[in-house]
Amino acid sequence: MILYNKWHDFVIWPTHPDRISTADERLDTSCIDTDSHKKLQNGSAKLVTKSIIVDEDDDFEQMAVGEFGDITIWTRHKVWCVRRAHGTEKLMYLPRHPPCG
Repeated sequence: MILYNKWHDFVIWPTHPDRISTADERLDTSCIDTDSHKKLQNGSAKLVTKSIIVDEDDDFEQMAVGEFGDITIWTRHKVWCVRRAHGTEKLMYLPRHPPCG
């Protein structure tokens, strides 16, 4: 597991979770279409940026990338992770308990 104190963009494959099997594949954002106006096709990778995870009233603390591409992200108010189940990949969070700060 690699711990990062600075944010790193990463990808999820909502309908193809088997596309990710290593930490390097999770952090490789080259599969994202550079034309932001082009609509992404169903089954394509989705870019996860800091602005998606961290609200204005929240702060990024740390992220962990596991050897098989698992992600855990801690913010002041939430703990985020990528969950794989039933042929899908989902970005989910739970509130931190007790809340920090």
